[in-house]
Amino acid sequence: MKIHKILAVILCACMMFSVLAACNNSGESSGSGSSGESATIRVWGDQGNQSFIAAAFAEINTLFMSENPDISVVYDVGQTTETLQIAIQSDTLPDLFYTAGNKNPQMGQLAEAERILPLTDRIDNIERFNDINVRRYMEIDGVVYTTPSYFMDTQPVYYNIDLFEQAGVDVPRTFEDFVDVCQKLLDAGIHPIAMPGASVWANSWLTFSLMAAFADVALGNILDGVEGATYLDPTILQAFEYSYYLGERGFYGRDFEIRNEEDAQLLFTSGGAAMIVDGSWANDLYVNSGVNLGVFFVPNSAGQSATALSVNHYLSYSIASNTEESEAAYKYANFISQVPANQILQNHTAIPIMPFLLDYIEPASDIVRMLSTVDLIGSQMNQVATSVTSEQTNTSELWMTVLVPGVLLGEITAQEAVEMMHEAASYN
Repeated sequence: MKIHKILAVILCACMMFSVLAACNNSGESSGSGSSGESATIRVWGDQGNQSFIAAAFAEINTLFMSENPDISVVYDVGQTTETLQIAIQSDTLPDLFYTAGNKNPQMGQLAEAERILPLTDRIDNIERFNDINVRRYMEIDGVVYTTPSYFMDTQPVYYNIDLFEQAGVDVPRTFEDFVDVCQKLLDAGIHPIAMPGASVWANSWLTFSLMAAFADVALGNILDGVEGATYLDPTILQAFEYSYYLGERGFYGRDFEIRNEEDAQLLFTSGGAAMIVDGSWANDLYVNSGVNLGVFFVPNSAGQSATALSVNHYLSYSIASNTEESEAAYKYANFISQVPANQILQNHTAIPIMPFLLDYIEPASDIVRMLSTVDLIGSQMNQVATSVTSEQTNTSELWMTVLVPGVLLGEITAQEAVEMMHEAASYN
C-alpha cells in the first residue's frame, strides 16, 4: 500500500514538472507574452532628433502600453552612430532601434547580414505606402525592413509676403516665372534669396529642389539601376547649371559664399531677404519669426511645383533579428506605423504630410497643409548618391560636400561635376 502511495506521489510530481516545463518552453518560443506572461521591449531612439521626438514618443509609448498592458516599453533616446555600431559588433542590439530607412546604406547592410527582421507581412495597411519613393525608402530587394512614415522632409521656399507685394510680384507658376520674380525683387532693391553659401548641406537645399523639378526621371533611373542611366544625363546637368545661374544673376546677394546657415536664416527673418530655401524641419523658426509668411515649392518649366521626397525618419524603426520578444516587437512596430501614433507625432512636430496620405492625418496648421500640397514629388538626390557608393569613393560625401557647393560657388562647372560623379559612381 505504501509503495503504491509513493509511486502515485512520484507520478504526480513528474506530471507537474512536465506541465511547468511545457509552460516555460511556450513562453520562450513566443517571446511575446502570448501565454499570459508579460514582455519588456527595449527601444532606442535617435539622440540627434531628441528635441523633436521625446515628447511625442512619451505619449506614443503611454498609449501603446495602455492598449497592450502585457508589454512594457523601455524607451531610450540615446542612440548615436557610435552606440549603434558598438551594439551591432557586440551583438547587444535592443529589440527595436532607429534605422532611418534607405537614407544611408546601413539598413541594407543589416538586412543582408540578417541582423534585422522583415516587416512586410506584419504591418497593417502597408498598401497605403505604395509611392515608388516611399517603397525605395522602406525596402531592400522588395522586402520591408523599416516601419513606414506618413511624413516627409522637404525643401520649400519660405517667402515674405510683404516684400513680394512691395516689389509687385506673385508666387511663380513656372521656373521662368521664378527667375523673373527674383529679377524684379532685385530691381526693387530687395535681396531675393538668402543663400547660406558657407554651410555645407544647408547650401544644397535649392539644388535638391531643382534636381526634383528637372531631373527626377534621371535620378530615379540611377536609383533603380536602369541600364544606361548615369550622371551624364542632360537633365542632371541642367539642374546643376540652374543652381549656378541663379547665383551668377546676383539673386543670392553679395558675399553669399561666406554666409553661414544661421546668418541666412537671420537675414530672412529680419526682413533682409524676400526668400529662403530651407528644410521643413525649420518650419517653427519661420512661423514664429514675425514675418508675414508664405510658402511655395520651386516649379518646373511645365508649371508643376516640385520637391524631393525625403521620407521623414522620426518613426523609422527596425527589429533586431536576435530579439527574444519578437511578437511584442512586431506589435510595437505595427503600432507606430498606424494613424494614431503618426497623428501624435504630427501634433507635436508639425512636419509635412505626404500629399497622398493627407486623408489620414490632420495637419497641425495651415502652413503644414501648404507644405503637404505639391504636384511633383521627385527623387532625393543624396539618396541616389548613396545608392552608387563605390569601394573607392563615398559618392554621397563627394556629391554633398564637394560637387554641389563647388558648382554653387562657381569653383567647378556643372559639366565637370557630373563627369566627376560619373567616374566615381558604382552603377548597379
